[in-house]
Amino acid sequence: EAVDDRITGKLVPHKNEDKLAEALIWMLEHPKEAKSMGQAGRRKMEREFDERFVFERLDREYKRLIRIKLLK
Repeated sequence: EAVDDRITGKLVPHKNEDKLAEALIWMLEHPKEAKSMGQAGRRKMEREFDERFVFERLDREYKRLIRIKLLK
């Protein structure tokens, strides 16, 4: 959810050190693109993971779960 591959960062397979090293080297060799990904990631975090929005979604979900529990 947090990373959109090649837009806000680079996804690498779990526990794959070679692919992680490749991604890090690519970032170092392409600073403009890396900076652009970082900026896009910042915008995504501010838009989708702002604490107000997270708490609002949690509040809605808790209320939904309480209603389900009360109906049983």
